[in-house]
Amino acid sequence: MNASSLTDPNSPMERLFNASFAARSPQPVQTSLPTILPAVTNSRDLPSRETSIFQLIAGQVSSGTDIADVDISDPIYDFVRSIRVWHVEHYSHTKTSGRDARCEESYSIRLGTYGTQGSFSWARTGPGQAPRFVIPSRACTRHARRRGVGLEWKDYEGQYGFEWVSY
Repeated sequence: MNASSLTDPNSPMERLFNASFAARSPQPVQTSLPTILPAVTNSRDLPSRETSIFQLIAGQVSSGTDIADVDISDPIYDFVRSIRVWHVEHYSHTKTSGRDARCEESYSIRLGTYGTQGSFSWARTGPGQAPRFVIPSRACTRHARRRGVGLEWKDYEGQYGFEWVSY
């Protein structure tokens, strides 16, 4: 290595030296990426400049009724209507003791579904209508309990899926 390679700003050693010091005192990176806005539920949560953008976009998909003005009744959107939400507030069955032992079943189960245009609603239901991943067994065992939320769906390709979260 000669002396000129240490003072030449384009030499590999000089570039390595500059790169190592640049890493210790970084310069602000200039980017042309768009500003990422936080997720919000209404325009009150946004700064004023973004509020007008929010209102412009919201006005294009809704007439102010909190319902999207998009027609999803076409069968291509059946995957939305296939989503079912199972809320098991409590499910239990207890075997009574004594001479007339019997099984006592107690439950509070709601089923949430989406309508033709995507409106969501809840309805009370029973363990007999619930799929096996929601109520795995109705056998009368001592102190059997279940509580949680389950989702089931068919995706746009018709593939079935489900998820259960106990709480």
